[in-house]
Amino acid sequence: MIIETTKDLFWLLFGLSIVLFTLFVCWGMFYMIMTIRDLRETIKNLKRKLDLVEEFLTTVKEKITDTSQYLKTIIETVIKITGWFEQQKKSSNNKKNKSVTK
Repeated sequence: MIIETTKDLFWLLFGLSIVLFTLFVCWGMFYMIMTIRDLRETIKNLKRKLDLVEEFLTTVKEKITDTSQYLKTIIETVIKITGWFEQQKKSSNNKKNKSVTK
């Protein structure tokens, strides 16, 4: 028989404890590695999404800048057109006033 003395029982249990401890450490390392891998993938995805947000904001900024340049030209044109209409209105009012006074 394998177990003849208490010393044999001790060494058998000691060996079994070492095997179980090794299995536990390997199981823990596996889960820790999987967690780190998932964290790495999550960080990659977050970086990718932040790059997309940055690209979107850059595009919006460029469009706003371009629009503001056109907006200045449009506003100046509208001001000139309204000024022209006011002059036309004043000149037509002056013509009416002159024809009424005669």
